Amino acid sequence: MGISSRTRGGGGRERINIVGMLEELNRSGSPRYRKIAANYYDMEAEIRAAVNGGSKVDIDLYIEYGDSNVPTELTAQYAIDGIVEREVFTNVRG
Repeated sequence: MGISSRTRGGGGRERINIVGMLEELNRSGSPRYRKIAANYYDMEAEIRAAVNGGSKVDIDLYIEYGDSNVPTELTAQYAIDGIVEREVFTNVRG
C-alpha cells in the first residue's frame, strides 16, 4: 500500500511507503495533476472509516510490475461487512 495500513490500523507509528504510487493516485488531490477517478487514497479512506466504525474488513492487494521496481497496476479486492468490491488502479501516466 502507499502508506502502510499498519500505521492507520494501530501498528507502528512510522509512515512507510511500501509501494511506489503516482502522486495523483495516492493523495486526495495533487497540485500538479488532476484528480483521477480510480483513486487509491479514496479507497483507503473508505476502508479506514469502515474499520473505525467497527466493520469487519478484509483486503487482498495484487501488484503488477513492468520492467522496473515501480508497479504498473494495483488491484484491490476488499470486503466490508461481507460486501465485496474490486478496484483496479493504473500506476502509469499517459
